[in-house]
Amino acid sequence: MRIAFKSGTGGSSTPGYSSTIGIVIPADGAWHHVSFVISASTMTGINSPAAFNTFMTNPGQLRILHSATPSITGDNITANLGVDNIVAVPETTSSMLLVCAGGILLRRRRSASHGG
Repeated sequence: MRIAFKSGTGGSSTPGYSSTIGIVIPADGAWHHVSFVISASTMTGINSPAAFNTFMTNPGQLRILHSATPSITGDNITANLGVDNIVAVPETTSSMLLVCAGGILLRRRRSASHGG
């Protein structure tokens, strides 16, 4: 699981940023608390975006996606994902944003088409 920002609605060549380190969500049907720290040091630029602080003044899209590597489009998978309690908490001492101090709660279940 990664969080990504795109500059607009274009395709896979659109500039943006993706979390450098992905978070593994077990396919167990239970809710899991996940936090993403959003800063220049935790995000990877994709397709030559503007400098991180400039880009983040007006991103076009926020995405929560499945991707084995940093990406703004993600990998194709068959799964169900529930998302609840999304909050953003600005970090006052730097240009960092923590998405989900209170929590993104994610639930992932295996798809029946993949053997249950």
